[in-house]
Amino acid sequence: MDVTVHLSGGLDVLFGGASEVSVHMAKTDNVRLIEVLNELMGETLVAKDRGDMLMLDGEVRPGILVLINDADWALLGENEAVVTPGDEITLISTLHGG
Repeated sequence: MDVTVHLSGGLDVLFGGASEVSVHMAKTDNVRLIEVLNELMGETLVAKDRGDMLMLDGEVRPGILVLINDADWALLGENEAVVTPGDEITLISTLHGG
């Protein structure tokens, strides 16, 4: 199962400047968002030393807006939200310097 992840707000630097990455999941049924994010961090993360910009202690870092098919993940169960083939996940960092 493939899931598209869109990256914005500076998160693209973690993935070699890519604003979009495809995450392949071997599992196809009952895939939870946290599983997709863990795969994203493990397999496609380029800047391994800066991964805490996105995830901290196994959780999405505060200040990261997460959308699944343009819907706020909070409405869908956050980490436990079920992701299906073809879904699009958007990750936007609202954290920036001034």
